[in-house]
Amino acid sequence: MNDLVAGHYEREFAATSISALHARNFVAEMLRFHEAPETVVSDYVLVTSELATSHIEHRDGTHLTVSVDVNDPDWWELKVGIGTNWTALTPLLLPAAWSDASSLRTSDRGLCVVRHLMDDVVVELQAGQIVTRCRLSRVPLRL
Repeated sequence: MNDLVAGHYEREFAATSISALHARNFVAEMLRFHEAPETVVSDYVLVTSELATSHIEHRDGTHLTVSVDVNDPDWWELKVGIGTNWTALTPLLLPAAWSDASSLRTSDRGLCVVRHLMDDVVVELQAGQIVTRCRLSRVPLRL
């Protein structure tokens, strides 16, 4: 893990089900260290759980990378990445497809929860990894 005062922390986990628990604990610890409100911590714990589980179940299974960045005074930021050999994003991986959390859906409802809880969600391909970046504003958003 990176230095606690740097404001950017990253850990790599094996792509196994127990890693979702470890990733949640890591995210909560880093946010609490930086005095994030408990509502922010609980939202990010749920988002981390959903993204980690989705990545572990549906991706290439090599490893899971989780990072927390608190350097921007306007945003709390989480990134969850998986894999090493991806070359393209499919439409189902893009947040625009995460709109229906109906109980009638058989999969991907957790991604709809992620989109609902976060102010900003972007999925990118970075060095062969699928990376989902989720941000929450530290200041009230104006509508």
